[in-house]
Amino acid sequence: MLLRVRRERLERSMTIRQVCDQCTVSESVLSNVENGRMIPYDKLRKRLSKFYGVPEGELFLDVDAAQRYLAQVAGKPRVKS
Repeated sequence: MLLRVRRERLERSMTIRQVCDQCTVSESVLSNVENGRMIPYDKLRKRLSKFYGVPEGELFLDVDAAQRYLAQVAGKPRVKS
């Protein structure tokens, strides 16, 4: 499972420590959030969303699951309305 919050950090070539310093959060909390072992509290979700410039609702999506879903939907015929 790759949550978008982790992908955003990796795409910026940042360490957990660098993000923690900017968002005032402990490394253990951010690591647990990035690995899906912890649901981030509201203030942290807002801080990370603002830091990365990504809406909260998108930041904690499972990127792998989203890609599988999109691939599955792309292969299905469309229904005419």
